Amino acid sequence: MGNATSCTNRRLSSQTHIALPTPLTDLTNDQVNIEDFSLVQLDNPSELLNERIMARTVRLRNIIHCIKIFHNSDACVTYIRSVKREKIFFIVFGTLGKQVLPEIHDLSQVAFVYIFCENRLAHKKWSRQYSKIHGIFIEEVSLLAKINDDVMAYMKNVTPMSIFDVRKQKSVKQLNKENVNFVWTQILLENLIRMPRTDIDKSDMLGECRNYYKYNPKEIEKINEFEQDYDSEFA
Repeated sequence: MGNATSCTNRRLSSQTHIALPTPLTDLTNDQVNIEDFSLVQLDNPSELLNERIMARTVRLRNIIHCIKIFHNSDACVTYIRSVKREKIFFIVFGTLGKQVLPEIHDLSQVAFVYIFCENRLAHKKWSRQYSKIHGIFIEEVSLLAKINDDVMAYMKNVTPMSIFDVRKQKSVKQLNKENVNFVWTQILLENLIRMPRTDIDKSDMLGECRNYYKYNPKEIEKINEFEQDYDSEFA
């Protein structure tokens, strides 16, 4: 949210697009990212059609909505350099990290880096020089848990305190126990609904929210709940 036009899911000629299941087709289309962070994943080309990648992407999307998947290092670097206003959570596989990190590590848009591999010791030495690396992972569960924690920590630093009011009755402690997307959905709704009536109609705004999260039942439920609890003072 925040910078609504900052990350359009661009199609790069050298980017490989996976034939993903229906809920994931939006990951590589031209939908505009309405959140101000995204996840970029650089996979091993040999795993192009690996079902584990698709399953992992589904789980990652429960944490970060906008995901870009690359199987070409040059295309990945080009895309990351093109991002101007978002913060990127970057997953790179094995030795590919050693190749691309010298080019992108110091970019301001790169916030967190995660090495996903089969041999942690093989990457421990070279990775020490990169401060943005938040871990070397051989298990998907621990990788996703770390990303989830980092996303929540990041959002606490950028989230307006107004969303933590009595009306929402959501403390920071409570938010830690919920899906991290709750906060970002609230930011979208709060910011848009405070805009002048002439700029955006409530029903149109909610329609846009539902369309953006159409493959995320949890977010749709939260949007519906927000609509029911909508305070007329913001109308």
